[in-house]
Amino acid sequence: MSDFNDYSTMLISIEQKTRALENKCLNKNYAGFTGDITSIQHELTMLTMWITQAQGEQIRENTYRILNKV
Repeated sequence: MSDFNDYSTMLISIEQKTRALENKCLNKNYAGFTGDITSIQHELTMLTMWITQAQGEQIRENTYRILNKV
């Protein structure tokens, strides 16, 4: 799925790229702007996939506990 170990790594990466993008905007340096946005969108998509998978695992665990009264 991803080479990220957990969601905090993804969030830190997104934050760093967003700050770099902010600096480009402030300095009116638009070179590579679209690529930066695309990269952020990709990481947000990966984060969404990771969260969806984690939620699915939680649901399965909770369902198992309920059904088996663990």
